[in-house]
Amino acid sequence: MLAEHSPSTEPTADAVFDLNEATLLAHALCHALGRAKGIRLLSIKGPVSDHYALRAPRVPADADVLVDPARFADFNKVLENSGWHLRVERDVPALMPRHSVTYIHQQWPCDIDVHHYFPGFFADEQEVFEHLWQSRSELELAHLPAQIPSKADSAVIAGLHARRYTRSRRHRDEYERLSEVLPAILDDTDRAEFAETTRIGRAQWVLEPLLTVLDLPWKDDVSETERRSWTLNRATVEDGPTLAWLHALK
Repeated sequence: MLAEHSPSTEPTADAVFDLNEATLLAHALCHALGRAKGIRLLSIKGPVSDHYALRAPRVPADADVLVDPARFADFNKVLENSGWHLRVERDVPALMPRHSVTYIHQQWPCDIDVHHYFPGFFADEQEVFEHLWQSRSELELAHLPAQIPSKADSAVIAGLHARRYTRSRRHRDEYERLSEVLPAILDDTDRAEFAETTRIGRAQWVLEPLLTVLDLPWKDDVSETERRSWTLNRATVEDGPTLAWLHALK
């Protein structure tokens, strides 16, 4: 007679989950950790852009979160205490100020990009975060509540991301899609909020093409130094470090 077999309660292998599942779980993890420590953060890009139909759906390679700048170091420490560590990268000059750090985990197939500001906003990072937080919404990610920017504010962030590089085909495609869909999905209230966020964030010059598409006013709101940095950065992709070294040496 065969002995009765009972399932083992001990794990026999690491859990396997795909990249899409991992990024959603990473967003949920960030919010759970933030709530536990009283740290405010917003999920951005990725599933947020998909939720608002701001881009063609695709599987993201990482989870992007925008953290209260005043608690940026605190949140990074929380991630590190949870087994995440900074991705090792070369320390090279940059054309734009560093806006995020990337965390990886041995057992996770995705990265977590922790932002303290989003490139294209030239206003004070704390002022921008407070504005985005005030008009935030909520989205369920991996069955847990996640704080996200409003539709209009997410459209601004998507626009800044799409306008970041001119030599990237993906970024050009994202901008073309935004130009087509924003007039249809943003009502008058959303458009007013879009305009206000670009004004407060000092992103009107950067997003002038989208403001024009939406028939919204804009003004040149950047300094000559900021304009030059943004323009140089937009023209780079793979050769960004090379140009940054040349710019730093000059």
